[in-house]
Amino acid sequence: MLAPASSAERVAAIWRELLDVAAVGPDDDFFDLGGHSIFALQTVHRVFDEFGVEVTIDDLFTFPTLTSFAQRIDALSRPPRPSRRSDADAPRAGNPDATAYADQDSA
Repeated sequence: MLAPASSAERVAAIWRELLDVAAVGPDDDFFDLGGHSIFALQTVHRVFDEFGVEVTIDDLFTFPTLTSFAQRIDALSRPPRPSRRSDADAPRAGNPDATAYADQDSA
């Protein structure tokens, strides 16, 4: 059984095909490889199809190397970390606990 490909390997495959290059290294820059606005738009769509992640063309300009762009995809793929206290934990009006909190403050 083959190990799943890393994000960088999957992005490299997309870039090799779109940019018609034989190889893409970790520090290769999308635009130095011949990328331009049309290829950037195609990359954004292909990343969504491949990863289910919505990157923007701005992301590609901000993170133009294979490694940095793959890391951006990974960061967007992770679910957000929950905050220590969510709004669901806050007392609500009409909630018996909300009254208890109010009674404690006035005591």
